[in-house]
Amino acid sequence: MELGAPHNTKNRSHKRILKAARELFLSRGFLSTTTRAIAERARVNEALIFYYFKGKQNLRWTVLQEMRESTRVIETIQARLQSRRPER
Repeated sequence: MELGAPHNTKNRSHKRILKAARELFLSRGFLSTTTRAIAERARVNEALIFYYFKGKQNLRWTVLQEMRESTRVIETIQARLQSRRPER
């Protein structure tokens, strides 16, 4: 096993859980999405959701924080692009 493999595996599982949760929360809604469905979509053991996030509420909060951060990055990029455009 190469050095750092457990950390890399954790990162992959963590990212897959976040991606699956985001997709399911958006398509089904928070209340209709189960941790089992998230685990199945992410191809991880359901216990990992509780290990990494302590529950569905914390997972939702993390997904929302990630989405807010992505929005801020996009807005920053758009503002910079706008400021570089020549006047017509």
